[in-house]
Amino acid sequence: CERDGDIKGAKAAFEKSIHIDGDNETTLCNYATFCHKRLKSYDEAEKYFLRFVGTSSSLGEYKSSAYRRGLSNFATFLRVVRGSMGAAEDMHVKATRPNLEPGGMELGSYARFLVGKESFDQAEIFFGRALRFNEGRASNLISYANMLTKIKKYDKAHEIYTLAFECNKKNPGAICGLANFLVEVKGENDNARALYSRALQFNPNDSILRHNYAIFVR
Repeated sequence: CERDGDIKGAKAAFEKSIHIDGDNETTLCNYATFCHKRLKSYDEAEKYFLRFVGTSSSLGEYKSSAYRRGLSNFATFLRVVRGSMGAAEDMHVKATRPNLEPGGMELGSYARFLVGKESFDQAEIFFGRALRFNEGRASNLISYANMLTKIKKYDKAHEIYTLAFECNKKNPGAICGLANFLVEVKGENDNARALYSRALQFNPNDSILRHNYAIFVR
């Protein structure tokens, strides 16, 4: 329902699922995230995030992807909506404990949080862990390369932007990231132009590609 844009139908489906099984951590996490991202109903989102955390705690902590994802999503909510950096970091730390076997999503999410704090050395450690788990995840690669560029580790940044593109050749973010780096850092305008041209041949209507290319050629 949610993917079809039927917000009311999705909300009703979530509420029915919670009524049937109010302790299902996946449903609670997904509904809290739905309230945050789609409904912009922040008090309702926090209510169900807290219910998710309480239910998961009562069931005991175990190696559940839903549990880790829920903690990471709650951390994002606390940072973005509530502006509570300390509470957000507590959730990130819980989600990335080694005994929970965190995945690339949770590790990358915490790494991006650390970049926001300008804790670059620690962020690099978590990006490294995320890439060892899932080397090709575009969001982690792009964020890592952006950070490396910011702290002027240009050789490593070029390597990671290139890896992001090689692993995700149709991903607009990976294409634009590498192209922008080639222009702004390497001064390789011709290579960037060729990269944009090939990308637009395959995906001429992509708004991100077209926007970035327009900035490039102006």
